[in-house]
Amino acid sequence: MFLIISIIICDIKRSTIPNSLNFLFLFFSIIFKGFTSEIVEKSVLGAAIYILPIIFIYGYLSDILQKEVIGFGDIKLILGIGYILEYKSFYEIYLYYLIAFSIASCYIFISWLIFSKKLKKIPFAPFLLISFIYLYVRKFYELY
Repeated sequence: MFLIISIIICDIKRSTIPNSLNFLFLFFSIIFKGFTSEIVEKSVLGAAIYILPIIFIYGYLSDILQKEVIGFGDIKLILGIGYILEYKSFYEIYLYYLIAFSIASCYIFISWLIFSKKLKKIPFAPFLLISFIYLYVRKFYELY
């Protein structure tokens, strides 16, 4: 939990997520999940599939708009998140991104109403981590 809070604070204050925090998050997610072959298979697949939509956004949308749309630190963060959530169905991935982008959209809209100006840089890691925490807690309660 301390690591998640550190990532959120770094992204809000500096608009970057240090590689050390991202790799630490990935390392702890691998340790947290364990090393049985079934878990590793689903988790590696989850890490690869959760990252795909953001890679397309990073690549194609950045080329179209001629500026960086999402930071690469967010992509590395999703790698660890996908490893923990593991692949179950495309619905889970869709739900993850729907929650993250919906919360981010609400934040942008409310900020626009309050400050009446366009935001330049939006920290996206808090929204990714809120969505992750929601889905992880949801998955945990489905088991019991």
